Amino acid sequence: MACMRAGVFVFGILLSVCGFSQPQPRYDVVLRGARIVDGTGAPWFLGDVAVTGETIAAVRTLPSHTAALTLDVSGLTLAPGFVDTHSHSRGAVFEVPAAENLVRQGVTTAIEGPDGSSPVPLAPFLAKLGRTPLGINFGSMVGHGSIRASVMGS
Repeated sequence: MACMRAGVFVFGILLSVCGFSQPQPRYDVVLRGARIVDGTGAPWFLGDVAVTGETIAAVRTLPSHTAALTLDVSGLTLAPGFVDTHSHSRGAVFEVPAAENLVRQGVTTAIEGPDGSSPVPLAPFLAKLGRTPLGINFGSMVGHGSIRASVMGS
């Protein structure tokens, strides 16, 4: 029996020395104990969110993982970004490109033009948008009112 235990011990050391052990992942930030709404329609669940660089690396309970920064967010809710499908921020997106007013509310995507008004032609607007460092995702539709005005006038 002692020989078998010694063999298991030696085998464990060999696995460790040969690099077969699984290292613990190291994240930049772990948000612990959040009420997570994942956007799938499933009920919320308690868990952790790990971030590495600008990437969400894990969404689950991470009891033993380490991070450079760990934040206790118990009692708070984490959700994927919300989409503002009826935005009027066509001008504001250039005045305040970081869009802190939207980000603080959880809005990560804004869509411009669904009510009929939009820049026409759209290409110059999109080119300017592409040169602007935005804090959110931004999309634009060609509004029906803008098309009508371009074709028929007011």
